[in-house]
Amino acid sequence: MKKIGITISIIGILLHMNTCFIQSDTTFGFNILLLVFSSIPYVSSLIILKNKKSELIGSLAPALPIITDSVAYYSVFIAPSSSTAPLALIFIPLWNLIIFMPLGIITGLIIQNLKRNKL
Repeated sequence: MKKIGITISIIGILLHMNTCFIQSDTTFGFNILLLVFSSIPYVSSLIILKNKKSELIGSLAPALPIITDSVAYYSVFIAPSSSTAPLALIFIPLWNLIIFMPLGIITGLIIQNLKRNKL
């Protein structure tokens, strides 16, 4: 599980690096801020993964954010449907922090507790 969590986190950070430095036409300072802001769920997952007891939690925490980030990337750079599609690059990382990463953590906690109670 730990390798899966690390892989997902690295892919998420690389996706945001691509978005901020290769695909983006905005200023460098804004790109750095966007990269830091949107990488928080993945860096947090890597920190959680350092603890052996929370490998499941650290692996599930970035699972939903990588899906939403991939969908946002697709809708902004590959198949944009409107002129406001780039706003997803700002709002999706916020939703990842507030909704999707906590859902992964809660799911990991529930599964971990179920496993502990069965043993």
